[in-house]
Amino acid sequence: MNTVSYDVQSAEKASRVELFVRIIWGIISLIVMSILGIIAYICYVLEWLAILITGKRVSALDGMLKTFVTYNAQMTSYMSLLTDERNPIMPSSSASMNTLKYSVNSSVNASRIELIIRFIWSIPTSIVLSILSIIAYVCYVLQWIAILILGKRIMALNGVIKALVKYSVLYTTYFFLVTDERSPLIPG
Repeated sequence: MNTVSYDVQSAEKASRVELFVRIIWGIISLIVMSILGIIAYICYVLEWLAILITGKRVSALDGMLKTFVTYNAQMTSYMSLLTDERNPIMPSSSASMNTLKYSVNSSVNASRIELIIRFIWSIPTSIVLSILSIIAYVCYVLQWIAILILGKRIMALNGVIKALVKYSVLYTTYFFLVTDERSPLIPG
């Protein structure tokens, strides 16, 4: 995707202590994400109606949706063991993590026809995402055990997890109306 970029720099060395800190941090982050998600879904409906009627994105709604997808990318990168750098507790519309490079470029104009295509496109991509989530979970468990025992990441597992998280982030960015550029059907 040209309008969305995502990359995480992972170090091979990983903190065993951070595995357990991640549990507490994850609970707090999930509470924030849940509240942010409720607000984002309301903005999503309003943005969808605005695009349908005017063919343009509303700046404030678009900003809130960008904040949601950015926080999702930050939290998912940390919780998926890709980095030991914690995501910020309070969301912002810019990725403020040193190890995460995530950016979204969207235009004010939006395609009305893409609103319909988005729902159709979400069916196969959701199926692919569900299957890949199972693979990611297995890799996550193996990576967690490797970090606990060895104190380092297995970079092959890290690559698989990174590809699956990237696919999820691109899907979320497209589905939440932040961009009209479709997420890929197959990760790559």
